[in-house]
Amino acid sequence: MNYPPLEAIQRIEAKPTNLSSVRRNRVAPVYDFAEQATQEGKCFALPRGGYFVVAPEKSLLPRFVVEIRLPERVTNGELVQLSYTLVDNSSGMLWFDSEDDDAHQLCWFLHLPVRVKSPLFAWPENRDRSLAGDAVKSSVKTANPNNEQELTSAISLLTSFPIHRGGQVEEWAHRHVSEGRVKLLSHEKRFIGAAIVSDQADIFSTVTIVLDNDYQSKGYGIKFMDVIGEEIAVAGRRAVVSMSEELPASYRGARGLGMRIIKHGYIAQLGQIA
Repeated sequence: MNYPPLEAIQRIEAKPTNLSSVRRNRVAPVYDFAEQATQEGKCFALPRGGYFVVAPEKSLLPRFVVEIRLPERVTNGELVQLSYTLVDNSSGMLWFDSEDDDAHQLCWFLHLPVRVKSPLFAWPENRDRSLAGDAVKSSVKTANPNNEQELTSAISLLTSFPIHRGGQVEEWAHRHVSEGRVKLLSHEKRFIGAAIVSDQADIFSTVTIVLDNDYQSKGYGIKFMDVIGEEIAVAGRRAVVSMSEELPASYRGARGLGMRIIKHGYIAQLGQIA
């Protein structure tokens, strides 16, 4: 079969726009790394109320399509055209979660191979025990951006991990500290862990934890999360934890805290059209 050249295939028009100008398609709670990529990415408007967002190059999802709303009354032919528009403006990869119905529809119609990625965990609604003792609870505090030691320690910890394991670039780390979203865990007069706590829509708050390498296998991460999860629950909210990669230890830790899976992430390659 002779296929037409790619440049001859009709595309759906996509115009750059602001994310604030579209009716968002994502449902809370969200994956923190995907939401950060969405907020920092480029948004494109499609006809009849549709849009899509492409993540920045410097993110966990480099130039992935990370959010999409299909045009209203979209036809089968337009979905094919849209697939080429998406590839033209991105890396050709699509990330979505289990409640992104429009992304599911696109993958189903185009017969795209889909790979299951990491789950999103939620803090249990009713919990009658604590894993962290008073000593750990008293060692957790909000990082003070005006305290040089706390600021330096927070930035150092947050940037020490690669992005795919919860680390941050320095600009984002400074922003989190200055906006009061970073908790610090101390042990023997030094800070050994940092956590970013970000409020989402509805009642959810995202938690991302990094620990000093010397303390990663000693149970401090679970106790740190236990303290933060309880603080969030007391405030009438619910903690969610997303994992950007498949780490068995993190999975077991979340399960050990009584957290349950409420969503899954997926990726698909838009170029693989049957």
